[in-house]
Amino acid sequence: MHIGVDIFSSLLSKKKQKILLFFTNTLIIIFCFLVIVGAAPLIVDNFTQRSPALGIRITYIYLAIPVSMIGMIWITLKNNFKLIKK
Repeated sequence: MHIGVDIFSSLLSKKKQKILLFFTNTLIIIFCFLVIVGAAPLIVDNFTQRSPALGIRITYIYLAIPVSMIGMIWITLKNNFKLIKK
């Protein structure tokens, strides 16, 4: 963790630390959704373009953006569910 954030969060009670962590995880999920929405036009606009070296569509390369964001959402949701269970 970042030392400044760690110092700040360690001053809080355990319950408030969980609330803060849940809130930051929720912000991460919102950010990932925004990146997915922002990447959609990029993927669609480059559908006809091909990579000069590989000859594959650039769209397949740009698909890594939403796929990785979905993975981040999945991991963050799992972390939030673990927080709720504690």
